[in-house]
This record gives sequence, structure tokens and C-alpha cells, in this order.
Amino acid sequence: MPKKLSSILPWGIVALAALGITYFWISDNISHNELHEVHEEEHEEVVLLTQEQIDAAGIMIDFAQPGVLQKQLLSPGKIVLNADRIAHIYPKVSGIVKESRKNLGEKVKSYESIAVLESLEAAEIKATYLAALQKEKFAANLLQLEQNLHDKGHSIIQEYETSLNTYAEAHLALEVSRQKLFAFGLTHSEITNLPNTDPSKLRFYELRAPFEGNILSRHITIGELLSTSSEVYTIGDLSKLWVEISLYPKSMQQLTKGQPVTIRDISGRSGKAELLYIGSAIDEGTQRIQAIALLDNTGGQWQPGTFITAEIATEAIPVAIAISQESVQKIDGQECAFIVKDGGFEIRPIKTGRFDEKYIEVITGIDEGEKYAATNSFLLKADHEKDEAEHMH
Repeated sequence: MPKKLSSILPWGIVALAALGITYFWISDNISHNELHEVHEEEHEEVVLLTQEQIDAAGIMIDFAQPGVLQKQLLSPGKIVLNADRIAHIYPKVSGIVKESRKNLGEKVKSYESIAVLESLEAAEIKATYLAALQKEKFAANLLQLEQNLHDKGHSIIQEYETSLNTYAEAHLALEVSRQKLFAFGLTHSEITNLPNTDPSKLRFYELRAPFEGNILSRHITIGELLSTSSEVYTIGDLSKLWVEISLYPKSMQQLTKGQPVTIRDISGRSGKAELLYIGSAIDEGTQRIQAIALLDNTGGQWQPGTFITAEIATEAIPVAIAISQESVQKIDGQECAFIVKDGGFEIRPIKTGRFDEKYIEVITGIDEGEKYAATNSFLLKADHEKDEAEHMH
């Protein structure tokens, strides 16, 4: 028998009320979840930072722009002395060491006196020059007298010619003696002043540095008898060093004299050199060819004997957009860059291509002229991941 409407209505109202409550609970819950997801999405896309925080983090801002990638050839190498700037100092006369003025490792200036010998041979060479100088002056005066007589017609031809010959011989002897002094190591001014020198000091001979550098070795003792075969000092110019680079023969076609070379030691310290020489002979033991680069060491930061890695740019590749390698971070498996926005940085997914030591090509994701975090982007990634973890909890 069918139930009366009056008995069914209360239960229907109750059912409708329950259904409404359920609907509003579900609707409210869905809205809340959607808002949570939207908030989460916004949170993932932007890292909020003030300018003070950016400066404190050392984040440098740069523009995305066209660039040139450098293809690098990497090879092991070693810093050595510049063979063109090493001097082995030998005395040019034998003698007893009177004074040693430089010690191992000390710097010397060009033509600086580094030792003094007491030498009979030195005294004889100087005395011979002074005697030749006097003879040349006497012969010049005699020739002048004969020349005056000759001009007046009172000179005997034979005597005049004899004076000419005597002067020529004296002048030649003086010039030979002068050249010996130059070979001996004296300068033009020192030779000019030699007649005014105290005769008791003619026996002293000074060894001088041929150029500015450092004392690399020292073999001299006060009172020691030295001969012309005794190596006294070794001087090296450390301001210009060589870098010996070991290369495979197949690399030779990529190299030319004058190419820039970047060197790095085990600590990451870097420097600039220039390719000076490319060998042609293959070493039988290593099957490699040696190249030499010239390294500017004016500041003295490099030491001979240091092992390095040489990086030689062999090809330049132009790209439409290049950003710093340091700026790219992987977030959730996607390469991203941090693009400057008001109040912080937008996390922008990008597609990258070729790269070199410093820069990477951007194929899509960044337009030319956009500003991005070029350094310390890992701090932005860490801040993003921290906020994301806190939000999930």
C-alpha cells in the first residue's frame, strides 16, 4: 500500500538536507584544494627577494644576448724557465773572489754588479789600454806638428809619412785594446773614465748581471780562486716564463702561433699565455708533440715546475642567445634560469644547446635583452626548494 505524502515528506527533506551538506562540503573542499594548487604553482614560479637580499647574496645581474662559444683543446703542461732569458755567469778573467754581492733567490737589476774579483789579468788588460791611449795621443801630437810643417812646406816627406804610419799603428793598437775592454765587460762610459781611475783599483774586476732577474744558483765563496770556466751564478728572468704543453699529433692542425692559451693549476688558479712554438717531432716515449707558450709573470704569481692544464681555444661558435653556465639550475628535472621580475626572480624553464667553459646557448625560454641571475643562482634554487618543503608541511 502506498505511503502517504505526509509521512514521506519529512524524510525527503532530511535526505535533501544531507545531500546539500555533502555537496557544499565537497565543493568547499575542491575550492580549497584548487586554491592550494594555485598557490603552490605561484610559489614555484617566483623567488621573492629584496634588492638588499640580492646584493647580500652576491647575485650579479646580466642581460641575455648573442655570444660566441669557444671550443677548447685541453692538454697537460708544465711551467718552466724561459730558455731565452737564462744567463750562466762566468768570469772573463781568472782571479780571487774579493766580494760576493748577491745570494740565492735575490733579485738583480740589469748591469748590476754582483761580485768583485781581484785579478792580475784584469790589471794587465786595463794597463795595456791606458798605455795604448798614451801612445795614440803622442802619435797624434807628433802627426799634428808634421802636418803644420808640411802645410808650410818645411816638412820632409819621409818624416811626414812616418808620422802618418806611426799614428795609424797607434790608433789601431788603441782600438784593439778598447775592444778587449768591451769584451771584458766594461761600458763606453767606464772606458772613458778609466784614465781617471785610481791605479790601485785597476786590478778589480766586476761581474755584472746581463739583465734583470733572480739568482737561481750561486757557486762563489770569498777568497776562492776562479777561472774563466767557473760558473759563478745562474740568473733567470722570471717575468717571462715558458709553458711546455704536451699535445697529440692530431691536434696540430688546430693550432697556430699566437693563439691565446689559458692555464690552470690544481688549485684552480688561472693565467693567460700565448702560443710561441709548435713542435714537429713526435716523442717516441709519449707519442706526443711539444708546444711552448709564453706566460707573462710580471706579478711573480707563477713558479717554474708548476704542473698545469692548458686550454687552447680552437673554434669560435656564434649563438643567438648565450647566458652564463652558472646561471642554469635543474629544478624538478628541468633546466631553468632565474629571470629578473619585480620583487625577485621568475623561475623560467629553458632549452639549452651547445656550451663552453663559461657560457651556454639558450635555444628557447629567454629573449634577447632579458635580465637574469648570472651568478650564485644555486642560492635561488636552494631558497625555492626550502620554501617548497616548508609549504608542503
